[in-house]
Amino acid sequence: MFKRKLSDLLAGLLMARAAMSGCNSSQTSSGDGGTSSESSSSSSSSGTEGGYIGSGDPSATTLEHWAFTELCKTFYDNMVTQWHTDNPDRLIRVNVNVLPYDDMHNKLQIALNSGTGAPDTVDIEVSKFSNFTEGDVQLMDMTSYAEPYKEFVVQSRLGLFSHD
Repeated sequence: MFKRKLSDLLAGLLMARAAMSGCNSSQTSSGDGGTSSESSSSSSSSGTEGGYIGSGDPSATTLEHWAFTELCKTFYDNMVTQWHTDNPDRLIRVNVNVLPYDDMHNKLQIALNSGTGAPDTVDIEVSKFSNFTEGDVQLMDMTSYAEPYKEFVVQSRLGLFSHD
């Protein structure tokens, strides 16, 4: 139950962040997943390994997150730090897997269609979002979780990540 609520909160924060600015609009149009000039031992743009952000405590709740740009890892570094500041008794770890742009979206579509292997949270690029809202939508409705953040979000961006 706690993992679900935490996943919902992080997904809400993700949606609010994506609605405000996207991960990195200059890299999303290239379709190559973007690469950062900074390397990090805790994430990989090849998608072969992820990096845990957060508590090393074995009792910490672990969430799987997929992204298509290294810049998202920095965002989650900051969000996990903020979470631990606000919730020192509820530790989390986020396994951020950075995959190439098309690979991440294709892998997500396959995981959602098959009902297995999808991450707890994911960055979906705005131009790909409609692919995940056709037919039987497999994404969780985040409306109630995003509501407290609406005043901080550019409404036209929020509309891009909405369905019905």
